[in-house]
Amino acid sequence: MSSLDLLQKEWVVLTENSAWYEAAEKVNAKVNCQLRVVRVGKDVKVDDVATWRKSFGLGATGATLIRPDGYVAWRAAAISDKPEQDLFHALSKVSFAR
Repeated sequence: MSSLDLLQKEWVVLTENSAWYEAAEKVNAKVNCQLRVVRVGKDVKVDDVATWRKSFGLGATGATLIRPDGYVAWRAAAISDKPEQDLFHALSKVSFAR
């Protein structure tokens, strides 16, 4: 799958950690834009996970929020104890979501 096909259509949370999926579902219920979660290793495969993490500035539990135009809007190097709150706060800062 091309990165253009993967990222340039909607808001995307890119992560290896499925806890971000649950957080995104809860945020989707609160805001007027929809997040799609793409799980690396599950939904998409990468050749080298370590290189992927380094490229995005993430650890194994981190996540990045990609804008519909393909730019990185936000990242968390590691998951906190409140990923839903973190994701909601980030999205409200970089979009019109309220």
